Amino acid sequence: MRKVPERLRTSILFSIKAAEYRRARTYVAISAATLTASLVGALFASKYLIDAFYASEFYNYAALLFSDSDVALGLWKYIILSLAESLPVFAIIATLAFILIVLASVRVMINNFKMALTPSLRV
Repeated sequence: MRKVPERLRTSILFSIKAAEYRRARTYVAISAATLTASLVGALFASKYLIDAFYASEFYNYAALLFSDSDVALGLWKYIILSLAESLPVFAIIATLAFILIVLASVRVMINNFKMALTPSLRV
């Protein structure tokens, strides 16, 4: 079996490390931009969720559960159905989607942050 020259081996490993370093820096930059955009989106989605809760009168139906226990136990099916109908599902889904995007971009950023900040290309 023929031995690979040391200079060629070093050159190949250096190229691989340099490519990994560039990829990590790119991923950190993209995840930082995604994190910023998704934080702004989560802020607006949270505001929309709060407004949707107030507009849907969800709190009024929820208050029925705690106002009179005899009435709540007698009409619990209707109260639960009213709560389910007044729940702002789209706003909840949008808010959760933005929160998941924030968490995913933080995860990608943390995974690539160490390599992006250590330009040590020693082989």
